Amino acid sequence: MASGCIAYTDEQKLELEKQLPKKKIYSACNAIYYKEEMKPIKKNIEEVTNFIYVGRLVKDKKPLLMVKAFSEILHKLNVESKLLIIGSGPEFDNLKTFIDQNNLENRIRMFGHISDYDVLRGLYSTSIASISPGYVGLSITQSLGFGVPMIISKGEPHSPELEAAIIGENAEYFKTDNVDDLAEILFSFYSKKTQWFMKRDEISKKM
Repeated sequence: MASGCIAYTDEQKLELEKQLPKKKIYSACNAIYYKEEMKPIKKNIEEVTNFIYVGRLVKDKKPLLMVKAFSEILHKLNVESKLLIIGSGPEFDNLKTFIDQNNLENRIRMFGHISDYDVLRGLYSTSIASISPGYVGLSITQSLGFGVPMIISKGEPHSPELEAAIIGENAEYFKTDNVDDLAEILFSFYSKKTQWFMKRDEISKKM
């Protein structure tokens, strides 16, 4: 009975336009920042060495899987390469225990919750890619907006923000719950750092 409706994503908008050709359909995509804020910091490629996770530390997000995968490839990475974990939640202590027991304190840094735009943008700027070891949420818009591609678990009940992922252009999948496959994809990104680094402006502009 409404004269129109508001969809959550652009893809939903297109689907509704086909189903309701006489209605006005709008999209109101979820976002964290204004469009003009979504841009990468210019860095020298030598400064880009890390991987980053931003999100809640809960079991559904599977952060421990990511930590285990990163620890598998440490011996192949430059000593400057680190995993940056930004977020808080019930899995924080489990992650900290694993890190401490495996003497990974110098390679995996846990920051807790950070909401400051400048701090987050700075941490993303040092990162080769972001990681979504569980389902994708709003953080993909943040990562891509800063020009940083995302590594995504393929078989998850992702949020609608997954629509932003274009495999091969701004994201890659790994096999869900597979530590070895995630480790392999992480090392692939590390090996192809230059190619992904050169795409930063393009990735950001398409958000």
